[in-house]
Amino acid sequence: MATKYLLPCLCGATQPIDVAQAGQIVRCQCGRSLDVPTMRDIRRLEQMEVADHRPAPTTDWNRVQGSLFAIGLAVTVIALIIAAFLWINRMQLDTTKPVIDDTAQINAAIDDSPPVMIWSAWQEVEHHGLGPYIPPDYVLARRESAALLRWMMVLLVIATGGAVTTIAAFFLRRK
Repeated sequence: MATKYLLPCLCGATQPIDVAQAGQIVRCQCGRSLDVPTMRDIRRLEQMEVADHRPAPTTDWNRVQGSLFAIGLAVTVIALIIAAFLWINRMQLDTTKPVIDDTAQINAAIDDSPPVMIWSAWQEVEHHGLGPYIPPDYVLARRESAALLRWMMVLLVIATGGAVTTIAAFFLRRK
């Protein structure tokens, strides 16, 4: 309900006005010009309740559309945040193979070693083996990078599904 105020005229009629008209001039039904008082003085006039003719805001969305929109948006945002986190972690991995050329040092160490020492090292390797294979750090980093990339692709597919769900909510018809 909007509030209007009644501005009296000398003819006995009243002219409805609102606060926004303060300081203006309005015409009465009899033709006289009436000076609208200031905002403070308008509030001293007699009030008149006027029904607000604006239609109540309505939503065209039903619960299913709202739910689809919210779920799709949440899935999209969460999947993109996790994918960004994985991408940042992936960028921090050092997957470059180190360039180490210590062949000359190894050959010099073998040349300087007595034959008995080389023979005992050979027998040790022959009987016990070299031990378990431990891949170098760059190989481990490449494996981790590939795994993170796979997870990022999965998350981007999930985010795409969430975006499609969000967009689909706009196209559902209300029953």
